[in-house]
Amino acid sequence: MRSVSVALAVTLLAGCGGGTETSEPPRSAMPVDRSGAPSGAVSTPLTTAIDLLLGPWLHAPIDLAPEALVAIGEACRTLQDAPGEMVIALVDARGGGSADAYLASADGGLETCIGLQIDQSGTVGDFLMGNSYGPGRWSAVGPREVDVVDRSHIEAPRDELHVAGLVGSDIAEVRFTADGREPIRATVMGGWFAAWLPAARYARYTLRGYDANGVEVFAIGDY
Repeated sequence: MRSVSVALAVTLLAGCGGGTETSEPPRSAMPVDRSGAPSGAVSTPLTTAIDLLLGPWLHAPIDLAPEALVAIGEACRTLQDAPGEMVIALVDARGGGSADAYLASADGGLETCIGLQIDQSGTVGDFLMGNSYGPGRWSAVGPREVDVVDRSHIEAPRDELHVAGLVGSDIAEVRFTADGREPIRATVMGGWFAAWLPAARYARYTLRGYDANGVEVFAIGDY
């Protein structure tokens, strides 16, 4: 067991662009036992809008301040012992007391921290699942393409799908759609996208990409 302190206080923007599903049980911070993996808390206080992070799951991502993105990404780097040359590709946060972070390298390597736990004090703790991919895991996509490069399933009782990948230069928004369900809007930044969704309610979904005018330019179904 180890404990690493990251002395960085950050703030969160209070805005978010979607509704909530109040029937989704809160994903509260909890101890995580991952045999053979680095463990312990990374102390990174997120001091503002903690109610959004700890609140119910959101269909749209929380609008994180740049300092919060860096703090959560660096917590992932520490817990995964990721090389310094890896950059923070993106962070997805949408309530439930957690966030997902993805670090990428220029040679196509990828480190993921799925379900980084956030407690009432705003401290980022351990993650529920992590993946490490060597060179060649990802590569550039066409301007109107969306490509999934990591799809992680946290099993019952949580039963969550965590999806991330690349978007082309013409893609401004990515949504997950399913019959009879409200669309889920992914975090999109720096050529990447990510979101997590309740697996039971989105057992089959279509991944859609939209340009800056809101026109659908990509769709792939039957996930």
